Amino acid sequence: MPRVSAAEWARLRKFSPQYARRRLKELGATQGRDRKFDFATIEALHAGEALPPVTEAATPPPGNAPGDGRVTKSELERRLLAAKAEAIETTNRLRSGEVVLCAEVTRACGAMISAVRQRLLSIGHKLAPALAVEPDALTCQALIDDEIHGALQELTEWRPPQK
Repeated sequence: MPRVSAAEWARLRKFSPQYARRRLKELGATQGRDRKFDFATIEALHAGEALPPVTEAATPPPGNAPGDGRVTKSELERRLLAAKAEAIETTNRLRSGEVVLCAEVTRACGAMISAVRQRLLSIGHKLAPALAVEPDALTCQALIDDEIHGALQELTEWRPPQK
């Protein structure tokens, strides 16, 4: 289980350090010898979940035992290498077009909505002369339906503008 200090937990949860310390005290969270808290335990306490009872087997031995919150240099190097590999993989996916940035999707959706809005708003101006002289309601309905279907068809064929 990862262990975090009150300040680290405050940064993760976007709390002020003072609030985090007060909240941990209210929750009754206990610090280890390293003045750190078990992350999963304080998250569960903060969420209001009931904690499972602690048994002797679940308590880590004192000292430099695995799981006491200390990380070896080789483990840090392994994590750094994994993070670099993931960053390179993400960059390659962006370049190949397999993934796109959220901002690009938002921009494209906005452009699509704007195009459809313009097309739908132009229906009144486009049909007004034809509907003004048409006495038959069914013919008026057919004209309006054709224009709306045309706008929807344009929506299905719409492609975002290229950069």
